Amino acid sequence: MITILLVGLIAGVSAAPSRIARHPQQPPFDGSFETYLRQELYDAILNIPPSYYVFCEMDIERSETPQRCYNIDGVTETIKGDMHKIIIPVPGFHKYDFFMKTTEGQLFIQAFSHGDTRRFVFTRMLPQSVAVQATWSYENDVLNVFYPVEQNEGDYSKMYTYQ
Repeated sequence: MITILLVGLIAGVSAAPSRIARHPQQPPFDGSFETYLRQELYDAILNIPPSYYVFCEMDIERSETPQRCYNIDGVTETIKGDMHKIIIPVPGFHKYDFFMKTTEGQLFIQAFSHGDTRRFVFTRMLPQSVAVQATWSYENDVLNVFYPVEQNEGDYSKMYTYQ
């Protein structure tokens, strides 16, 4: 009896579908490994919880643990003509507090202020159509990052509101 039950269980498990499709409209791998990996990384960045897009006030005397963290609301991204623009509202900093690094496909921004008691961190995957060189400005508590577009894929505007 137990033998029949085990054989039936093994047959049932063997007949079950084993493919897990992450994107039902696309096969899981239909191109180069680099393209697949970029898509997986882009999907992972889009699914990052809002806590990755925050700035915090730190208490230096208490081993630099975050005391108050704020979500960033109203990040706007636009492409018009030959310019890709990212607008990030970041109150309470000076233009000398920011450090920005761009690698191929990724933007990383970090800022420290008020004796290193406030910290801001922002990362964003960039479209392949933008150049690596960027310019930026910080005025009226708003950080503007500008990238020249190498291949224009059409104008668009997108606003991110994290809750």
